[in-house]
Amino acid sequence: MSASRTPGPARGSRPSALLVVALVALGILLASPSVASAHDGLVGSSPGAGETVATAPSAVELRFSGTPLPLGTEVVVTGPDGGRIDRGAPEIRDDAVVQPLADAPDAGTYTVQWRSTSADGHPISGSFAFGVTGDGAGGGAAPAPAGSAPAAEPGPAGGGTAFGGLAAGAVGAGALSVLGLLLARRLRGRA
Repeated sequence: MSASRTPGPARGSRPSALLVVALVALGILLASPSVASAHDGLVGSSPGAGETVATAPSAVELRFSGTPLPLGTEVVVTGPDGGRIDRGAPEIRDDAVVQPLADAPDAGTYTVQWRSTSADGHPISGSFAFGVTGDGAGGGAAPAPAGSAPAAEPGPAGGGTAFGGLAAGAVGAGALSVLGLLLARRLRGRA
């Protein structure tokens, strides 16, 4: 007497189904925006990026989309001669970082290089320049209050964090498409 076997799923279909489920789950994870890709960013400054002012400011104010953490916050301001004019440690005031400056009455282009730690603990950085015409007394211009309208946008924070997330999603979607095509071809070959 021989044992009868009941027909069941074809050999190999269960691993294929698991592979499809895993690929769909991976696609959902890659397509979903993550918290890590939502770092705080620079939303404005005083003086603003590319702005030209009559007198050199007594401080540079950087305004962020969230409250920066003190750890790792640094602002370096160089004058037209390349020498540093930042004085002392930057101060965090709500969503702003204020860096006091030494008197700098020289006309020319000033460069601000900044680094901060966003509220989620990730470092962000950037740089921009502003000009001073030297038409004023120098050293007396104060930064705009933190609640004022933002100056020109200095560019994406964190070296293009948003673009990096978009690129990773595109690469993931492309890889998922290739795997799906390979799986479909393999399943057709078995039929």
